[in-house]
Amino acid sequence: MKRTVKRIIVLVLAFAFGVGVRLYGQVSTVMPKMSADSAAKVQAGADRYVMSCWEGIDYSRFNDLDMDAESEIKSNAERLENKLAAYFWVLRLASDSVAQMSVSKLMDSVAASCGRGEYPTGYDKVMEAAERYFYTPDSPYYSEKRLLLFLSHKIGRTDIDEVYKARSRYLATIVRRNSVGSKAEDFEIANYDVIVSLNHILGTADYQLLVFFTADCPECREGIRKLAKSPILNELVTSHKAYVKAICVDGNSAVVKNICPKTWGSVWKDCSNIVENNLYSIRHSPSVYILDKEGIVLLKDASVSEALDFLLEK
Repeated sequence: MKRTVKRIIVLVLAFAFGVGVRLYGQVSTVMPKMSADSAAKVQAGADRYVMSCWEGIDYSRFNDLDMDAESEIKSNAERLENKLAAYFWVLRLASDSVAQMSVSKLMDSVAASCGRGEYPTGYDKVMEAAERYFYTPDSPYYSEKRLLLFLSHKIGRTDIDEVYKARSRYLATIVRRNSVGSKAEDFEIANYDVIVSLNHILGTADYQLLVFFTADCPECREGIRKLAKSPILNELVTSHKAYVKAICVDGNSAVVKNICPKTWGSVWKDCSNIVENNLYSIRHSPSVYILDKEGIVLLKDASVSEALDFLLEK
């Protein structure tokens, strides 16, 4: 058992170093299924790693974290970014309390060593890297929960002028809104001459799928076709365990009306206020939210593949 757990940790670290900066949506990763005991040991190993991996490092090196640099500086930057990539990956496996302590320890040390010189400092570069790794759509590192640790650290610093915190505050608001486990934001939607709120169209099924799409987006139409042909989703809809509502946030919703199965009900249009008011994060094409029968978010801003994987595991 110990050998298996160690092997999993080694594979995780090897993956993180191997992906490095080549993370932009090209890698599909699925962690192996483990027993509760094995998972706890992997988490314990991740906790140890994230609390110790930066020991002995000169934190001022983060000032050189510049992937556009040349020659020796670039080589140093690549090594540092690969180490940062490994740290970010394992941070996702660590317990929430240890992850928070680790990020605070790292960012406090980087801030103290890099000062507040000309922008961007090493602190700024680590913040930018955290956003790139944890918030790039389809990144294998994607984790709003972990991004929020970095955003909260910057927002909480008293030596940074408020104007430089604006983006972090904005992202933190978006990340916290409709987060998994929270009540989904209500909004008004229109279907021709009928205007109702989200709470009025939620059914009693175990899974309520909201499929946000843009009418002129080919990827949206293809994603809706994939959902429409999914055996697992069709089975859940037929057995009244799932309820699907396609919601157009821009353009003429009629272009996808014939694609959606009749069991989904109407295709709702005139919902541009969702985007205009940043009520929902819509970063995939289409973007799928899954709620329970009480309107609690189970899956946020997911791709079609992620949504189907989620339903398949249930």
